[in-house]
Amino acid sequence: MVKYDLRYVDSVSLNEMAESFNKDYLIKEDLSCIHLKNAIITAKGIRTRKGNALNVRGGGVKRSLQGNYIYLGEWLGIWGHCITDNLKKLWFVTKLNQEGKLHDYKLCVAKPFKGSYHDNFGQLLLKAGINIDDIEFIEESTLVENLTVPDDSIVVKGNSRYYYTEYSSLVNEIRDRIPIVDESPEKIYFTRTGIKKKNRDFGEKQVEYAFRDMGYKIYSPELLSLDQQLVLLRNCKYFACTEGSIAHNVVFCSDNVNITIIRKVCGLISYQFTLMDIRNANATYIDSFLTLYYVFAFWSGPFLLCMRDNLINYAKNTAGIKLSPHLSKRALSGYLQSLLYKSLRGRTRPVKCNNFNFYKRLLKQLLLH
Repeated sequence: MVKYDLRYVDSVSLNEMAESFNKDYLIKEDLSCIHLKNAIITAKGIRTRKGNALNVRGGGVKRSLQGNYIYLGEWLGIWGHCITDNLKKLWFVTKLNQEGKLHDYKLCVAKPFKGSYHDNFGQLLLKAGINIDDIEFIEESTLVENLTVPDDSIVVKGNSRYYYTEYSSLVNEIRDRIPIVDESPEKIYFTRTGIKKKNRDFGEKQVEYAFRDMGYKIYSPELLSLDQQLVLLRNCKYFACTEGSIAHNVVFCSDNVNITIIRKVCGLISYQFTLMDIRNANATYIDSFLTLYYVFAFWSGPFLLCMRDNLINYAKNTAGIKLSPHLSKRALSGYLQSLLYKSLRGRTRPVKCNNFNFYKRLLKQLLLH
């Protein structure tokens, strides 16, 4: 069970967050598989030839695959999905591998996007005993002679994600292979400030400086190999970062790790509660944002971060450091330009965040400071 510290969350968000706490995210039931004959897989799903649909999306058959295949789902390229949704059917592959029966099957995946997966995901699969080059990626309607579809080991119920023992066992197996290194830093902060292309986060540099002053070592994960990242995560006692895919890396940390998450907008990413539950983490949330508008959905950004009351109080209480309120004019300008660009490109109006008036008043106060 996760222990939460919500002293640094805005009062207007506490009720929204409360429903995600004190839940048991582990489902203690057995998983199984279904077996399909002449199944059609498209880039976005799977169905049987006679229309007995699991997820019907796509057109006519363009090619066929003979033999026995295991369907591993729709794999996305975003890192947070790579370590959650993309792994949720691998439990069956691991089971067959342990039983010495995997050679009877080939693996296939629906690939709903153009482009390639990050090298780190391929390395992660290797740690789970799978070579990404051995997987058949399906981007057009394909008829499969014999298809086995394992149950998902992460599932959605309502607004929450729940996990089965098969998922936690898989990530524990990967985590436990990471070496214990005495000289690895105790406190680490994973930053996104080094990402120049398509950056959605503005103002994080101030947050980064604050955590550096609190004794954290700052790392840009995109500049590290997967092994380097995993060693840092496995050996740290304190892990800090902004909310999103980068925070999902908590699943590679030690049990009872202390994680501090800087929220970027009103809204909750349900995967995070599930992954922290696996680690029995001690989780502190800090609201240090002024994101008044976003485009499309709350998780899509852009986001505006700054040095404000909650982060200032956190630094004072945990490290005895005195910080001053500050909103970077450069960050504000970048945020507004990104908001305008995304709105024009998507031909959609920006969406007001929850508790808009509350954050509007905060913004005015910081601009006058």
